[in-house]
Amino acid sequence: MFGFAGVLVAAVATGLLAGRAVRQPRLDTILWTAGTLALTVALAAQSMGFASGFGPATFRAVQLFALLLAPLWLAWGLVERVWPGEAARFGTRLVCGALTVVGSVILATDPLTAAPFGKGWPLAGPHYQPPSHYALDLVQAVAVILATASIGVAAARARTEGPWPGTLPGAAVIGVAVFLTVGLRFSLPTRSAYPLLSLVAAALVWFGATMLEARLGRPARAGTGRSRTTGRSRAAGRDHPAATRAGATARGAATMTRKQGAIIGLGIPLGAILLFSQGIIPAVLKLAHAQGRIWFLPLYLPKRLQWPACFVMIILGVAVYCYVLWTMRQLKKSSREPRAGKGGERSLKSALTRIGTGQT
Repeated sequence: MFGFAGVLVAAVATGLLAGRAVRQPRLDTILWTAGTLALTVALAAQSMGFASGFGPATFRAVQLFALLLAPLWLAWGLVERVWPGEAARFGTRLVCGALTVVGSVILATDPLTAAPFGKGWPLAGPHYQPPSHYALDLVQAVAVILATASIGVAAARARTEGPWPGTLPGAAVIGVAVFLTVGLRFSLPTRSAYPLLSLVAAALVWFGATMLEARLGRPARAGTGRSRTTGRSRAAGRDHPAATRAGATARGAATMTRKQGAIIGLGIPLGAILLFSQGIIPAVLKLAHAQGRIWFLPLYLPKRLQWPACFVMIILGVAVYCYVLWTMRQLKKSSREPRAGKGGERSLKSALTRIGTGQT
């Protein structure tokens, strides 16, 4: 019963968040929509498994969508909404994008053990090989760290800048959803607890996103003695998550060429594949003397060429990421140029107005 109800709740939450993402397209809202969609797919797989028994397909669906993608994307969305530094957000995009690509491929292709399935909750330990365990451990650790740090950032900004609009309670609610999805990896007393946790996590994501959205443009309260900044800086601090990204988006949209977009859009996943899945992970498997080559290309070469191939892949991945960073720096540098002239100021102002209308 919890599985069926969870599918309905998660599907409704996904639809509501998707509508909001269409009206006000921001990366944080898109990520939360994708996270609730992943929970919906996982809950459907749970319902099928509890009813007729789990199999390889339903097991992989639960592990991939509920334990890997959902916590990672929810925590990533928190960083996009809460953290003030563009460098921190960009670094998170590189890391989370790489973990999404590499972790998904590993969990979807890693050969399963011969352990039989049943109608009970299938834990990852008896069925997955070591590479999948490493991928799940790393992704969930990153998700917990990002969620905890985001709540801390929201609390610090609320303490130093006065009542920052809804960010601390909203971030805390979504952070709890991240912790609940990570908790699915543990052995719980009853199998009905797993769909219940997934259901509650999906509902909390929608609730937290609604709190953040409802209070994003709330006017400042007068007479707050705790504030250490002037009224103008406090208002700017409150509007920072929307206004700063709106300005950055407007400048980037005005100056980004098709070539730069292709370099950034393709370079991030390509660098992740080269650096992690074809470089670092094969090297770790060789050090651990793990069996199985799966889809790691260096491990298919003769043994004397495997280590050089791993190093070459790592160098290529780092080079791709450096090129992406250089392109982003050039884009940011060129985005400042329209400010010099009056025409550029008018163009930038109009772009900010068009984008800001959906965020205030």
